[in-house]
Amino acid sequence: MLTISKPNEELLDLLERDLYRNLNILYFLQSNPNVRVYSLNEDYTRGVFASYDDDTSGFYFAASYDVELIETFLKNAPLEHIMFSGVPIDMMELIIKGHNIIWENPCKTYVYDVDMPFIAVSNEYSVEELKISDAETVDEFYTYKGEGSLDMLRADIERGPTACIRIGGKLASWCLVHGTDGSMGPMYTLGEYRKQGLAVITANALVGKLYTAYHTPYVQIVTTNAPALKLIEKLPYMKYTHDCTWFGLSK
Repeated sequence: MLTISKPNEELLDLLERDLYRNLNILYFLQSNPNVRVYSLNEDYTRGVFASYDDDTSGFYFAASYDVELIETFLKNAPLEHIMFSGVPIDMMELIIKGHNIIWENPCKTYVYDVDMPFIAVSNEYSVEELKISDAETVDEFYTYKGEGSLDMLRADIERGPTACIRIGGKLASWCLVHGTDGSMGPMYTLGEYRKQGLAVITANALVGKLYTAYHTPYVQIVTTNAPALKLIEKLPYMKYTHDCTWFGLSK
């Protein structure tokens, strides 16, 4: 029987056993109070799905390889078009069986390597926090700009941490954290300020803030985003762990 509950320590401990693959659902459950967990009779060893209490957005997080749970969840999901966030590829292959993928954004996941020390990048620039008023600029250049994205970015900036560089008082480069799942992004440098290493400086500064706060830094980069992949490879303590994907499914 599919049951709905709130996250608890037992579930979080189980998810932490496969930390790298479960970072996005872990941060979602830990950082957002209004969430629900779907399981089979609250047997978390078989995995879980998760969403906001108001799941009308259609976005879900997944951490299960149990075919019975996957099939039961999809059968009872309230929407015909549902979307999944940062699901490992082999898990996605189980979820999509018998269903149609409407859209997909395959990503590579990079996670901070705990065996490597954090080293701050030496630079001539002053790295600052973004201001709420910067949200409009960040949204203007946001790849997934759309209805609600400005409010989301304002909330992410307010929650923090963030990192940015201003040149002559103008916002030139920035990096922040998605409040929903704790991943790094968006990262962006205005065209006229590129090829000066600003992206590396801001990303490095943000990793340092997360590391200091005992928040495992990680990022999911769309496989076609060559500049972002090139950037992350300049941060030696960020290691590739696995491929994942964001996708929309029609039941």
